[in-house]
Amino acid sequence: MLPEERLVTAAHWTGKALRVTERLEDPPFLAHALRMHGNELRKADRVSAGIARLHRAVQLSVGAEHRGTALALLARAAGEQGNTGLFDHALAGYRQLLDTGGGRSMLFNPFTFREVELRGLVNTGRAADAVRIIRIGVPDAAPVAPQWHVIERVTAGQVLLAGGQRDEAEEALRAALAAAEVSRLPHQIQRTIRVAEAGELNGVAQDGRTALHRLNDAFAPASSFSSE
Repeated sequence: MLPEERLVTAAHWTGKALRVTERLEDPPFLAHALRMHGNELRKADRVSAGIARLHRAVQLSVGAEHRGTALALLARAAGEQGNTGLFDHALAGYRQLLDTGGGRSMLFNPFTFREVELRGLVNTGRAADAVRIIRIGVPDAAPVAPQWHVIERVTAGQVLLAGGQRDEAEEALRAALAAAEVSRLPHQIQRTIRVAEAGELNGVAQDGRTALHRLNDAFAPASSFSSE
């Protein structure tokens, strides 16, 4: 939920937390710290380091919900690295755990599974498969938090652009921009801008930059007033 300029800071502080956790001899807590730090490393564009932490998180995570969360994050990182084999392996493990019905969480649910699958397929060169999944839809699946609707719409735009569906992609990205601004999600606005620029949807990219400026102004501290 942070703007991209602050993602390195998040990775730094989760790294400090991980070092503390390593000394506590509490495997579930350590697994949680590894999941969080690995994901922050991925977002800060240190994908290989993130994958190393997430591999370890999968090994230490106990229970379907926690292990499934670790696999979701590992699949996301593997997709961004373009590592098809690792992405497919992590996604299959995630799917298997979902099918057992072992709990639900922010990252362990059918809606999130679909988003992780779509983005990973595009990033590993299988846009046609991703477009087919978009067309099928997800019966009885809903996001567990508002930001996941935004994340999914950006991913849908990326998939549709990769599949040559420019009008539908623009519609998805504009919906993402509107929802991201309302929900105050600068990182998703920045991600929308990148997707739009890559697809030469210049109007969407410009609208994204304008929305980001408005959001930055809203986040800025109020000016102090001097007494006269």
